[in-house]
Amino acid sequence: MVPTFFTKILASQLPADRFSQLLSDLVQSAHLKPNEFKSMCVVGFGTMIDNVLRQRLLSSAEERRILELKAALALNAADIIEVEDKLLKAGILRDLVERKNSDRVAVSGPMPIKLLPNENVLWIFNRVRCYRPPPEDDGSGVLVSVAAVDAVYMPTASLGTDFASKRSDLEDGSGDLVVTNLNLYFLSEGKFRRIPLVKMTALHSYRDGIKVTRGVPEQKTRIFVLDDPWFASNLVALAGRHALTDSAISLATRFTAEEKPSHT
Repeated sequence: MVPTFFTKILASQLPADRFSQLLSDLVQSAHLKPNEFKSMCVVGFGTMIDNVLRQRLLSSAEERRILELKAALALNAADIIEVEDKLLKAGILRDLVERKNSDRVAVSGPMPIKLLPNENVLWIFNRVRCYRPPPEDDGSGVLVSVAAVDAVYMPTASLGTDFASKRSDLEDGSGDLVVTNLNLYFLSEGKFRRIPLVKMTALHSYRDGIKVTRGVPEQKTRIFVLDDPWFASNLVALAGRHALTDSAISLATRFTAEEKPSHT
């Protein structure tokens, strides 16, 4: 009953303070303890967000509505950290779709890699396992287009049922996967491997990770098993599309400039 109530509230005109009062009455009548109330809110907000993400990204108005409801319930980030995480990730993806410069993530401490002047970190996945598939890789997983002109959202239900790592895959280290607007960096044991997004020729999504294929000069495929494949698939796909588009525009501009006749 409670998850359904939360879901209906998102699109309703019910004031946030009235929503808070209704929940307060429910807590008192059910004699819920504070930790049980927080658990109920985590489930409720989680269901509210997931119901939208199964079809599309949250709108900015829906994000504001959720934050308003959370504030009315006097919940802080520590109380519903899972909900905060989903909101943050959905907001990052929406910023990418809308081609906005997202400042939602801040990197603290020194970076072990030197970023380019126009490069910024979108997300860092921790505790990632990297695998190298065999030459006879079966091509499983759901193929995500990285060459589409328009940004296309990949709903949570479209990840497929395949698992990324298989017994025939060779483990290629564990560490952190840094996603920027220009590159993927896999950091492991003090070293890093870079995959330029403009050289990414294929991206496959799985239930537990993503598979990235890099093209010329030699084709290389790496599988990254990580904690949020839905977010990783959308993040890498959107960043890859923008990198390809920006690269094409840059090349076209340079070509046009070189073709202009010089005036003496």
